[in-house]
Amino acid sequence: MIQNRAGQAKSRFHFGYPASKAILAGLGLLVASRAFGGVPLGPYPPFCPGATMNGTKLVAKCKDFFGNQKETSLENAAACKDIRDVNGDLRCVISAKHADGSHATDFDIISISRDVTVNGFETKVWRIDNPQVWSNTADLNANYPEIAFKPGDAISFNAGGCVQTGGSGRTWKSYVWPQGDGAGNMYAGTAQIQGVTPGGFQRIGGLMGCQPWTVPRPKNPGAPADHFLELGYQDDGLGDNGYYSHDDGTQDQCKNVGPAWVEITVVSGRERIARGPDWSSHCKPFDLTWDMGSEDFNGLPQNPQWAWQLSNPNQQPDFGVMCKDAFPGDSGTTIDATQLAKCTSQDPTADTHWALGAVCDGWPLQGHLNWMIATYTGPVTWEAITTINGFWDCDYNLQLQPQHFFGLTQSGTPPANATALGLEFDPRETINNMGSKWWQQTQGYVMSDGVRTLHDVGDHNLIALFNGTHGLYGVVIGLIGLDANHGAYTESHPVFAMAVRTRRDVIGTTTKDHWAFFLRNVGNEGGCGSLMHHWDSPTGEYFIQLPWPQGATGMNPAVTEVDVTPWQDKTNVGFAQSDNSWTLVRVTPPSANAEFGVDGEFTATYTVPSNVSGSASGAAGGGPPPKRGEREPEEEDVGDRITDTAVRAQFAAEIKTMKLPEAAPTPKIHLAVAPEVVTLEHVPGAAASGKLTRARTGPNSTREQIDAEVIKVAEKYQKDLKVDPTKFHAATATASK
Repeated sequence: MIQNRAGQAKSRFHFGYPASKAILAGLGLLVASRAFGGVPLGPYPPFCPGATMNGTKLVAKCKDFFGNQKETSLENAAACKDIRDVNGDLRCVISAKHADGSHATDFDIISISRDVTVNGFETKVWRIDNPQVWSNTADLNANYPEIAFKPGDAISFNAGGCVQTGGSGRTWKSYVWPQGDGAGNMYAGTAQIQGVTPGGFQRIGGLMGCQPWTVPRPKNPGAPADHFLELGYQDDGLGDNGYYSHDDGTQDQCKNVGPAWVEITVVSGRERIARGPDWSSHCKPFDLTWDMGSEDFNGLPQNPQWAWQLSNPNQQPDFGVMCKDAFPGDSGTTIDATQLAKCTSQDPTADTHWALGAVCDGWPLQGHLNWMIATYTGPVTWEAITTINGFWDCDYNLQLQPQHFFGLTQSGTPPANATALGLEFDPRETINNMGSKWWQQTQGYVMSDGVRTLHDVGDHNLIALFNGTHGLYGVVIGLIGLDANHGAYTESHPVFAMAVRTRRDVIGTTTKDHWAFFLRNVGNEGGCGSLMHHWDSPTGEYFIQLPWPQGATGMNPAVTEVDVTPWQDKTNVGFAQSDNSWTLVRVTPPSANAEFGVDGEFTATYTVPSNVSGSASGAAGGGPPPKRGEREPEEEDVGDRITDTAVRAQFAAEIKTMKLPEAAPTPKIHLAVAPEVVTLEHVPGAAASGKLTRARTGPNSTREQIDAEVIKVAEKYQKDLKVDPTKFHAATATASK
């Protein structure tokens, strides 16, 4: 990965193929119609000497990007108003842009390479040569409103070529399948068509594997059909990208390969027009998909499932078996992006960590693969508090049993089905801040002589608090991904929000539900991750959406027993209802995208004439405790690797004296919340249009401070611990083609 580009001097030049009209005019080379042997008008003749007409076809040998002669032709050339040599091919150009200065090239050269109608189906191929790949801002969003689509269109992508990514050495990269350091998350062309392709901007390589994409008919006939092409590019610095100073690229990936190009094939015809799908777009077994009519008030999917499960109901896919080719070898540190794209089109991102070698040494990946933020509902049960040697990972671990095993995977040897979604969150970011009475009962993980241990509240009490194996009905919002270090089981980690129904009282036609909740917008993924994950709301508000009792016909206009504790000043909380189906906890943070958190509890009262509100627990029933996928031991005592008992004792003593970051206790100030319940109308958001909501990532300063202390001790005892100190850094999984 290129670490610093700002101070690097780079020579830039332009090969001149193709040249813009402005450049040619300055050289006096523009030609009139019928010049050069009666060929049509255009700036191409100097680069295509000897061009001739063969009927309506223009035939020539033109100079390509490298200055070599290439045979090319153009049908119906006489009807074209702007014929150009574009990297060795004759194109009938509809529009183009020109960049001067350091980029010095024509770009976004749009043409139509095919337009035919057969049996009522029109096939049109749009082509963009030299798509824009640079920007002076942190993001690139190049819009192409002229390449628009209508309901019923079937859309296919094709792309190729290479891009100069800036820096020193060999810096050209494949536009579709980049190779080399950092290529797993950078150096690839991306695209999106709102309401058609899933998840915002996706790598074009992944979209190419899901063809064709069909434009749905709007569910609201009066809604505008805003479907047009958008292109982007993944890089940590977009300003020095372009098509200058060609080199062969890492592993010769760009040897004899010119600039990037994109083709969009559109097949239209009234026979193809059909009602839009209920399920979000998907085409690979490990694409998460959901009913687009079932999003929550945050615009998040509710209870998504793997696409494989649509055709295999009540079953679970095995990621380690089905996607094993994406993880070559057994190191758990390399991702083959080409193979992963055969397994999922949704570009999951990695969060990994060096983690003392054997602590995070799992397969297929030493860490996490993350898809999106989503909401799951079902019974929530207590599992355990995780601690490694008292300092590494102190997550609270719970489990949620989703309906029909949605989103779960098989894992282990032999493969076994999971019965629960793993839920994990760091108490230093959550529990330690909580002030409402119910959540204070969960605060059993405290400092004791410098080491985090269970104190006062044991596992047995926490199991009972969550109603044993029956569980408490819950609504959980979190980052959905696979804990690939532990057999690739599905988890919601970090959990951003959780509400559990702690009590249900039924008296005649009145049902009272008591809820305990917390909600925040930032969290980490534990000891085998190195990043912080942020949930950004597009509206500035956050919701927890809670179902009414079955058969309820109304809700009291006010809630009771309200006890709310904000973790930061100026966090506002209120209550609402919607559609005679939902009770909403509504949270407004101090400012847009500010880190915040809040916990609380309240009682909502409903009228249920038929008295069919269900059991007090709301869980699926008893039986054995639920189980996420097969887990490797997380509670390894690293000191057990030391065979000398005296040295082991010395190591344990030093661990206890490490200066670990510990947030100062925040004052538990209870917030005065209006008990009145307002009415809100649901406004369709991202999930309703099939779009994934990604977590924004950033550095984890707490993790970095812990690492610094751990490394000091680990380096001192490296021989006894049998660890390699050269690997002491925050890891990023390596991606390759």
